[in-house]
Amino acid sequence: MKPLSKHISLARVLTLTLSLSLSVLPGCDASKPGGCASTCAGCCTGEECHPGTFPNICGVGGAVCSVCPAGQPCVAGQCGGTSACTPSCTGCCEVGICQGGLAHNACGSGAAPCQNCVIEGKICDAATQSCKAPPPLCPNCATGCCQGNTCLSGNTDTACGALAQACTDCSRSGLTCDVNARQCLGGGVCGECPTGCCKDGKCEVGFADGACGGAGRPCDDCTLVGHKCDPATRYCSQNPCLGCAGCCTGTACVTGDSVDACGSGGQSCVNCTAMGRTCKKVGAVNQCELACEACIGGCCLGQICVGGTSDTACGNNNLTCEDCASRDARCDEYRRTCIGGCPNCFTGCCLGLECKSGTSNFACGNDGEFCKNCATRKYVCSPATQTCVPPP
Repeated sequence: MKPLSKHISLARVLTLTLSLSLSVLPGCDASKPGGCASTCAGCCTGEECHPGTFPNICGVGGAVCSVCPAGQPCVAGQCGGTSACTPSCTGCCEVGICQGGLAHNACGSGAAPCQNCVIEGKICDAATQSCKAPPPLCPNCATGCCQGNTCLSGNTDTACGALAQACTDCSRSGLTCDVNARQCLGGGVCGECPTGCCKDGKCEVGFADGACGGAGRPCDDCTLVGHKCDPATRYCSQNPCLGCAGCCTGTACVTGDSVDACGSGGQSCVNCTAMGRTCKKVGAVNQCELACEACIGGCCLGQICVGGTSDTACGNNNLTCEDCASRDARCDEYRRTCIGGCPNCFTGCCLGLECKSGTSNFACGNDGEFCKNCATRKYVCSPATQTCVPPP
């Protein structure tokens, strides 16, 4: 029996995989475009295209994939810093952007900083939006490994593994299976392969479904169990959204260009409607944006900025236009607000035919104007001015 000190834990393997730069791989000269540049919306390692949304595989527009500095996430194909999100974010916060909180490398809720479950060897639980151990790939196989839906003992050189994860063929890379730890051990015949995996004596990049792995371990053939290679972990995964160019609803990959399911690169879909925004393509990625940009002096009629002085399209400050005429009111062209909806409402605002105080985030206004719902643009109502303003 070999000493357990030689065993490499899953967490250490994943940490090493994420921390080593892809620049040491053949063909990863950051000064040159990737070999798949002409057809890849994400980033390239050689001829292979990746979503480019993971900290260890970050890039956009067919550029060579790069590794973000420690602690920095990859957002829209670029490495970025950290900042806070607004409390209205129901997912997690990454570089000041509210993420869905369901991605394995961006998991969380309540506007808390996103957690990268990958570096812990875990996945993101969609029900709790927290990291948890991955599910078994085959039933009743806690001490062995899975080959398809069949549980094997996991202690042979050709089928080595445990915890109901995919079996590894150690012999393919000149390694042996430690019968106690159920991990491949030995010098191998792959030479220097710090970030990829070993297959038939050759160091592979480790992102392919048929050759998945990292940290120099033997490559796994995910296709044998009907799975795909997760580029964030370089382990076989049942995630239905791996390789998704759009966004993931949790159970399926969708195009990511609709207002209720917006996103790119296989990240969790975001509901732009709930944020009072629309889904737009910015560069190579889909993301939630204001319905019309730079419309400070007018209002948004769909995705078009208009003057905001018409009775049928009244408003300003990027807010959605109001149809005053439909409520038997008119547009005050100086304040660009609907007035005259309810009589004798001098200090508050009109909601239907009812006069409200005008200080609520959902009913804000004064001088008898129509109440505005500040929350639709994530604004708040200022009690002093009774107008919608950005949150403090």
